[in-house]
Amino acid sequence: MKKALQLLYRFFTGRLFRNILFWSAFFNLQYNNIQSHKVYDDKWYWLFVLITNSLAIIYTYTNNLYLVPRFLVKKKYGNYFIRVIPLIVVFSIVYTMVLKVIIGYFPLIQIHQISPITSPVSKGWTISDFVYDAGWYAIGWAVWLLLLTGAWYMNYFQRIQKDSVKALRDAELMVLEAN
Repeated sequence: MKKALQLLYRFFTGRLFRNILFWSAFFNLQYNNIQSHKVYDDKWYWLFVLITNSLAIIYTYTNNLYLVPRFLVKKKYGNYFIRVIPLIVVFSIVYTMVLKVIIGYFPLIQIHQISPITSPVSKGWTISDFVYDAGWYAIGWAVWLLLLTGAWYMNYFQRIQKDSVKALRDAELMVLEAN
């Protein structure tokens, strides 16, 4: 029983649970946005929210589970920025394309109903329209990445602090036992 309680405690205070809570709240926020000014059937909104949020999840975890631990934590700042800037640019282009396709087929959908980061998206596919739209999304997604990288670091330093306290306590116990 004690072991089961410890496992539950570790789960509810762990990173996985915090991530589940974050993305649940995130989807709930999108649900509230969908409820305003609906024109199309709910299934379409949910499909588009699933697509845009899945892209956001892939984007976030590419950074937080691959780029940050591999480069930023090891203080390879140049390598990190060489990889994160193309990630932001490519992601913003793909994201803008997805939104342009959606509003092309569903012109009455409002972007804030389906996208976690919102900026007006023009219906035009000219290079200037596309660069303008993708540029605004690049700024929004760069800020997003900055915030969630900060959250990653808070978790990382909390884990290091716990490990340091445990190592210090173990060392003190060894000294006390030796005396």
